[in-house]
Amino acid sequence: MIEIETEIRMAELSDHPLILNSWVSQLRNIFPNNHALDYRSKQSDKIKSILSKSITLIANVEGMPDQICSFLTYSSFMHKNLVIHYAYTKYDGRQQGHVSKLIRFACPERLPIIFTHPASNTNTMKYLCSKYIFDPSILEII
Repeated sequence: MIEIETEIRMAELSDHPLILNSWVSQLRNIFPNNHALDYRSKQSDKIKSILSKSITLIANVEGMPDQICSFLTYSSFMHKNLVIHYAYTKYDGRQQGHVSKLIRFACPERLPIIFTHPASNTNTMKYLCSKYIFDPSILEII
């Protein structure tokens, strides 16, 4: 596996199609989403709302801002927690610490982390739940 050197930047509107598509697609096969006939349109609307109220950081290949490796969408909750709505890394960049780097950049003070969306991979979800708090109900407050 080739290590990919990245730099971090704020997401731009031109990044939103990739963010939206990867987020919607990854959650598609999670119950009960896999049984919803209108899943894509409803989930797209929810994600657009979250993006409008949150910060999204991009990890792109160093010196190549259009070559996105990973992204993290987050907000704060009463300034005592980092609320991560979604993180995604393209397949070729996985297991290289891009999301960890984005989290450290977003929250250098190492606040407790709450995440609001499940992971599509069962093992990843088990890992996240052992390390962080999973609470999708926060979306109703934010």
